[in-house]
Amino acid sequence: MKKIAYIVLGIWSAIACFLSPVWLNMVFLNLSGLIYQYDYTMDEGTAVVLGLIMMFIWLLLVLLPMIIFLKRMYMLGSKALAGSILGMIIMVTLCMAMCGWDVTGYVMNGFGIW
Repeated sequence: MKKIAYIVLGIWSAIACFLSPVWLNMVFLNLSGLIYQYDYTMDEGTAVVLGLIMMFIWLLLVLLPMIIFLKRMYMLGSKALAGSILGMIIMVTLCMAMCGWDVTGYVMNGFGIW
């Protein structure tokens, strides 16, 4: 049962690491009010509230499971911890490479749709 929990946490952490650069960029743009310059669907006050909600969701659904996963990998040994951290770095790098190393431009151009 523990191995299944490790696998599920590992997959969740990998997906979260892959999506985090874009998600955190959206949080920054909302909290700073810069989203209004690019997307006129909401004003600065609404954007800040949405940014705070998005930050809370990220802390709860991404950061907390990653910390739990890394603690469990630490208990398994330094090789498991190093492998999991390397995997997370690879996923973040892969996301940024897919965005053309410009996450802000990727987000502002409609996630590559336009």
